[in-house]
This record gives sequence, C-alpha cells and structure tokens, in this order.
Amino acid sequence: MIKIYKNENDELECHVNYAGYDFKFQCIKNGSGATFKGSNSTEYLEFESYIDDDGEILDNLQDVMYHIASVCNWRESFGEER
Repeated sequence: MIKIYKNENDELECHVNYAGYDFKFQCIKNGSGATFKGSNSTEYLEFESYIDDDGEILDNLQDVMYHIASVCNWRESFGEER
C-alpha cells in the first residue's frame, strides 16, 4: 500500500507499507525545491537499497508529492471527496 495524504500537522505525507517495509515521509516545500523529511530513516534507506534499487518508486513518489505541494492552495482541498 502506498498512500499520499495531508497529515494532522498539515504536511503532505506518504505512507509506504510494502514488502515488509512500513515507513512515512513528508514533503516540505521550500522556495524552488523541497525537503523530504523522513527520507533518511532506516526503513526508508533499506527500502531504497533492497526494493527500489533503481530509484524508480521513491523518485516518482517524491515527484508526485512535489507537484502537489507546488500548488499554492493544496492544503485547502487535498483529500476532499468529490
């Protein structure tokens, strides 16, 4: 399971629960870039090394999160059912 959502701190968060790995990381937009808080956790790094060795999964998740966070008002409508 991979889920992207707005957490209780109003941050964009990704929860990965896949192949025995269970971790979360957040996208914090800053100027022209972003910081991915939690991307240096042991579980994240092990997932990156053993499961996502070509970087495709996590890179794509970070790209999607960055694009969502780049929308000025994403916090207002993200996660609302339509």
